Amino acid sequence: MAAEPLTEPIVVSDPTPEAPPAEPARSRRSILGAGLAGLAGLVLGSLGRPAPTDAAAGGSLVMGSANSAGTSNTSLTTASAGTALLVTQTGAGTALRGSATAVNGIAGFFTSANGPGVSGVTANNTKYGVYGGNDAATYNGGAAVRAAGEQNHGLVATTASTSAIAVKATNSAVGTTAGQGPAVQGLASGGTAADLRPYAYFRAAGEFAGPNGVIGAASSDKTDGVGVIGVGNRTSAVGVLGQAMGSGGTGVLGQASSSTGVTCGVEGDTASPSGIGVKGANSATSGLAYGVSGSTASSTSYASGVYGHASASSGFTYGVCGLADSMNGTGVAGIIGGASGWGVYGFATSSTGTSIGVAGQSAGSNGAGVRGLASSTSGFTSGVIGEADSTSGTGVYGTAMATSGTTYGVQGWNSSTSGTGVHGVATAASGSTVGVEGESASPSGIGVKGVNSATGGLAYGVYGTTASADHNATGVYGHATAASGSINGVWGQVDSDSGWGVYGDATSATGTPVAVGGNAPSNGWALYGGGNAQVTGNLNVTGTVSKGGGSFKIDHPLDPANKFLYHSFVESPDMKNVYDGVVTLDAKGEATVTLPEWFETLNRDFRYQLTSIGQAAPDLHVKSEVKANVFSIAGGGSGQKVSWQLTGIRKDAWADAHRIPVEEEKPATERGLYLHPTEHGQAAAKGIDSVRNAAMKPHPAK
Repeated sequence: MAAEPLTEPIVVSDPTPEAPPAEPARSRRSILGAGLAGLAGLVLGSLGRPAPTDAAAGGSLVMGSANSAGTSNTSLTTASAGTALLVTQTGAGTALRGSATAVNGIAGFFTSANGPGVSGVTANNTKYGVYGGNDAATYNGGAAVRAAGEQNHGLVATTASTSAIAVKATNSAVGTTAGQGPAVQGLASGGTAADLRPYAYFRAAGEFAGPNGVIGAASSDKTDGVGVIGVGNRTSAVGVLGQAMGSGGTGVLGQASSSTGVTCGVEGDTASPSGIGVKGANSATSGLAYGVSGSTASSTSYASGVYGHASASSGFTYGVCGLADSMNGTGVAGIIGGASGWGVYGFATSSTGTSIGVAGQSAGSNGAGVRGLASSTSGFTSGVIGEADSTSGTGVYGTAMATSGTTYGVQGWNSSTSGTGVHGVATAASGSTVGVEGESASPSGIGVKGVNSATGGLAYGVYGTTASADHNATGVYGHATAASGSINGVWGQVDSDSGWGVYGDATSATGTPVAVGGNAPSNGWALYGGGNAQVTGNLNVTGTVSKGGGSFKIDHPLDPANKFLYHSFVESPDMKNVYDGVVTLDAKGEATVTLPEWFETLNRDFRYQLTSIGQAAPDLHVKSEVKANVFSIAGGGSGQKVSWQLTGIRKDAWADAHRIPVEEEKPATERGLYLHPTEHGQAAAKGIDSVRNAAMKPHPAK
């Protein structure tokens, strides 16, 4: 190694030992000078005491006196297997000391071809084996001890004590407005003063300026340098451990001060398939304790307090994964204190596959995979907001994987007097968008379920509204996609003795609104009920009415408060219309009956019946049949009244297309079954409707 001093990098402080010894600080040169002086004393003691001038170049050393060799050197050579030079100090002074007064002079210089250059040992547990001090009054980059390893380690320190520290550095300088320097600073090879500018900036700003235990800086011209790196090779070892004892301290703080580029304050990397890149643990058993806490001051879109990125292009990976072992714990909790923003935001950027912005998983019997809480008592807040830009994406998607139990894919809970448990908004102005969608694969599951536990008030289990004025716009829409089976698009069930399973309310005072509507092909049922049906108001049927019987039912005209009056319908195997009236015969005993202008257009196959009133009319007859919507009567007495009845079979277009069959065979699925089984002496279970209703058995209570 060359004797000239090496060029030093810029450092920010001058570390000194926490408890310097009592003797004055001495450099290596002064220690070597002291050793040479002691050697001179020993030699002179053995040779006598000549005058100082006799100890010049080529002369002998004079013990107990000052000696000068001019510009010559003095050397000592021995082939001994022991110590070449042994100096023992029994007093309080220095055993061996060297002194150099020139600018680049060296007070002591030792070399060894195969052993240590300098070895220092002490048996006192409060002292130092080797001690170096720098007595300069001001800072200029110097040091008490410098180690240069060239191609080897600059400094190696070991300890066998469980209480000791292999390398310990303390900066005892008193902090100022510019801060206090670190105890240990590392600058990667090739680094320059520019590499420490961020720290110098913090010192000038009074931020993170110290005291700092360790500062590491990577070379500014290296793209992959590391300021501080720690390696733990054992199973439970820790690469880098930071501990803060203060009430507001930070164990490990990473700060990326660059205003550009994809920088990282703290980055963790693991190659283990079950490892953790960055792990935070809070051992406190109470209080608002965080394992990992992230914050950002940026107002830019997608700025994140904590950002997780799963870069694998396949596999069940997580950008951020939270795990809570507590029975009331939360895997990932996001809290937003601003007037707007997101507590937790997940962004899946892949344009293909089943990527997930935010995924939550809970193994607890009452746990929640994802829970959102908006604690504000006012404003348009949301516990959880899901957003999908894909034309077939899902804003919020929940999956309950348990094969049994009362599980929920997505559950919303709101304690507000006017709040919403789950609120979905599909803002696209076109396409088949869905605000909230539920899906269940269980044979007895529910895609979307709404429960209102209130025992009073206008409470809704499920409530849907739409602002669209387009045809078939729907507040609540149910779609059963199976091509077979007794399935239901929308099912309503009520346990109350006076409730409605499904209730529709058309509130518009204009137009023709429909409270409950249904649509089915000709072989199906638009509306089907397995029991009695009650219609309050008018009933319009554009098709055929098939019934077991029919009547009118009114309040009894003689006792309307206490009785009803019924009359049966008049039935016919034909689609027959009945017309009647009373006519008065003229002086000839004849009369003409004029019918509506549409009569012959509507009817065919006319049937006539005449009844004389007041006296017999044995010759009473139909003089001429219906023609041009007129028929005539003759054979009665002058001024006699005649009651007439005329029937015709419908021949309009609809009747001709939908003629009612008088007899037909039952389909194979209904043979052996009855419309009215008990009336035929059969069990009620053999009823056609009984079998159909059994296939539509009520769902169990959910």
